[in-house]
Amino acid sequence: MNEPKEQKNYASLRGSKAFGQDKNKISLRVNKKDFAAWIMALPEDNAGCVKMIVAPRITPSDANSFTLFEDTFKPDMNKMRREVAPKVEPKPEDDDSKIPF
Repeated sequence: MNEPKEQKNYASLRGSKAFGQDKNKISLRVNKKDFAAWIMALPEDNAGCVKMIVAPRITPSDANSFTLFEDTFKPDMNKMRREVAPKVEPKPEDDDSKIPF
């Protein structure tokens, strides 16, 4: 079945672009007050952390090549493997005291 597309919680970026020799760095420009309010509204985990994703935009512009949104992924406990790996007995080490000569 087609599941409904999840509504993403985007941060309001004022600008984003890749830079550097290999374009392996990302620069984000945000409004400080808007960004702080957005961060504070995100749910935190037991350690007080929030999860975010930086991803390329589907329709990049000159001003914004990337997007920033809340990471809401939670593993499906029903689909997770519940088997415990069998215990592997270690092989006995060679013992020089048992040499027959």
